[in-house]
Amino acid sequence: MWNSIDGYPAAVSLFKQRLYAAGSTGYPMRVWASGIGLYLDFTPGTKDGEAFGYDMASDQVNQTVHLASAKILAALTQGEEFTVTGGSAGAITPTNINVDSQSVYGCARARPVRVGNEIVYVQRAGKKVRAMTYDLNTDAYRSQNLTRLAAHVTESGIVDVAFQAEPTPVVWMVRADGVLVSMTYDRDENVCGFARHVTDGLFKSVCCIPGDEGDVLFAVVQRTINGATVQYVERLDAAVQTDSAIVGTSDTGGEVWTNLGALEGKTCDVKADGVYMGQFTVTGGQVTLPRTAKLFEIGLHYDSTIVTLTPNLSGGLGTSQGNQQRTGRVILRFLNSIRCLVNGQIIPFREFGEKVLDKAPQPFTGDKDITEFGWGASSEITLTQDQPYDWYVLAILRHFTVNTG
Repeated sequence: MWNSIDGYPAAVSLFKQRLYAAGSTGYPMRVWASGIGLYLDFTPGTKDGEAFGYDMASDQVNQTVHLASAKILAALTQGEEFTVTGGSAGAITPTNINVDSQSVYGCARARPVRVGNEIVYVQRAGKKVRAMTYDLNTDAYRSQNLTRLAAHVTESGIVDVAFQAEPTPVVWMVRADGVLVSMTYDRDENVCGFARHVTDGLFKSVCCIPGDEGDVLFAVVQRTINGATVQYVERLDAAVQTDSAIVGTSDTGGEVWTNLGALEGKTCDVKADGVYMGQFTVTGGQVTLPRTAKLFEIGLHYDSTIVTLTPNLSGGLGTSQGNQQRTGRVILRFLNSIRCLVNGQIIPFREFGEKVLDKAPQPFTGDKDITEFGWGASSEITLTQDQPYDWYVLAILRHFTVNTG
């Protein structure tokens, strides 16, 4: 059945007490099922609980790339998507199996993930992300293109995928050029948003592991440290705002912080007792601060950026696109945020008062009203966080004027 000549299965999955295998080079369209509860027994038979093999007939020969389990078993090939069911009779058996073609997009090598009751997979070229789900109107499983409005985000191709269910459902994807992509995806709330995450290095692989307060994202990151190429296993932690961060504490406080060899030769952002101290270069595995600190964080710098699209309004005189526009007022709604730049201009968060010196800046929650904008054919607004502080933008409310003359 499987040997060095005919090849071995490239895809396996457990589904309803059977181990399914498919994708061998000699039999690219065949799917094998083990006996019920006997995952290593592939001796074919005709009884309901025995093993069997089945060829997924089609007008093309496409090797099976992945088998994915949901309410049905999905067989994703290089050029077609199939569902494997037992039909109206119920369970899949050697004499009762239905294999139906659902679409002809093809699947890439990146492993699909299950999000709710959907199977999210990368299309064959690696540039589109699709969600395979049942459509009541057509009585079929359709594969919706989730990257329709964000094709540029995945343009270089997706090579690895992981799903983080908690605290927020996010599909994490590694691009071929080493950029990490996040897709916040919640079908119940009609949310599908993409973001790019660039670091001083290359992301190679990702996975999500359950933690105490939610799923934890781990990534293999290739970096150049002190002239040498290294690969680190790093964890995404919302409590730190630098990459490849090292956090230390000292009960008595200290100026010299050591054991920083993992960042040797790098110019890093440093926070001391919650205050951004600027950038320091790690030399000899240590840095020296201008003052003592009990809590220390050092890591690689990155900027966080949000760029809004130009609003589009349609009226009796046509669309607002291409016409001169002026944003007269913008209200930014923040949650527990420290520092933000709008089109390169700093928004003042801190205020004078008693007992504000020698303390870390306090997070701000509320609205900031901004009016310094001019006329132009486009009305994009760029929000930037250029220091290692928290910021959460809940809403952007704008008032603008369009000149249609």
